[in-house]
Amino acid sequence: MTESQLFEVVQSFSGKSFSTLQFCQHFQVMFPNEWREIVQEYGEGGKGAGTNYSAYSRVAHYLNKQANDDNLDKLDYRDSPAEWGSRVIRYWSEDKSKEGAQHFPDEITIPETVTEGLKTTIVVNRYERDKSARSKCIEKWGIQCAVCNFDFERFYGAIGAGFIHVHHLKPISAVGKEYELDPVNDLRPLCPNCHAMVHRRTPALSIDEVKQCIEKKI
Repeated sequence: MTESQLFEVVQSFSGKSFSTLQFCQHFQVMFPNEWREIVQEYGEGGKGAGTNYSAYSRVAHYLNKQANDDNLDKLDYRDSPAEWGSRVIRYWSEDKSKEGAQHFPDEITIPETVTEGLKTTIVVNRYERDKSARSKCIEKWGIQCAVCNFDFERFYGAIGAGFIHVHHLKPISAVGKEYELDPVNDLRPLCPNCHAMVHRRTPALSIDEVKQCIEKKI
């Protein structure tokens, strides 16, 4: 796929945001020979094949590279079609001012100190977040809360699409500089409410412990 082909396909959406799937569908129609070459090289995969949609994954990686090069804007995640290899699918746009551009919420913890008569200080962790790690976590675990299964898009509509906090099972403040994050095993998606409850105690409650709190309440 060339950059000229990329921008020709992007322009076919007339400024609207698009998913990786929609991009591939447009590309197939506009450049059928090139699409066949991609499928031939990477395989189509799909439901029952035991693999993800390899050709689609290849295109997704290419779109991500273009976004990293500032040629596209990454938007939100949404649930994938049932037969899709990944639980979520990325949306993109050429318009960097479009609503849905990702902002990554900081992890807010309970104030360490509160002095009577003075302004209350809310402590916000400012450790650098790896956006690729966040993406890999969501691709593995989805965009529903790992504790209560809350889905922002299902509840709020389009404005909630792709919104979720990402919780570090091992606190960033407790690991050394040489620590290598494993996005699949070290991160989980949590809604802000459950995220706050996890941090009601130090050390933090586990996801299972918070689930048990909900079950006892019910």
